[in-house]
Amino acid sequence: MSVAKVFFLLFITFFHLYADASMTEQKDQTLHEEVETYYAIQVKTQPLNADVEFIDSPYAFQNKMRYPAGKYRVKVSKPGYETKIGTIDLHCNLTLTVKLNAKRERLKGVEK
Repeated sequence: MSVAKVFFLLFITFFHLYADASMTEQKDQTLHEEVETYYAIQVKTQPLNADVEFIDSPYAFQNKMRYPAGKYRVKVSKPGYETKIGTIDLHCNLTLTVKLNAKRERLKGVEK
């Protein structure tokens, strides 16, 4: 075998080992990257068609939409009803039912 062939085989072997090591390093790095998990939120309201919105969030609320896991402040409101605000810890798909209480308004000039 000629010297040129020996050097060529050594070069090919070294290149193959280097490429394998490089690919393994990339696979390890990919496995350790954190994957963001998304979950769906559904809010049912009583009365129907109340407004639901996130407070201080970059996301606009939409029923059955998927959002990244985490804590969200939620506001549920409808004219003529008391507003409710709460915090959701989203770590699984979630369905909530929120019941709003009707506001009691006093009529002017009417005494008890």
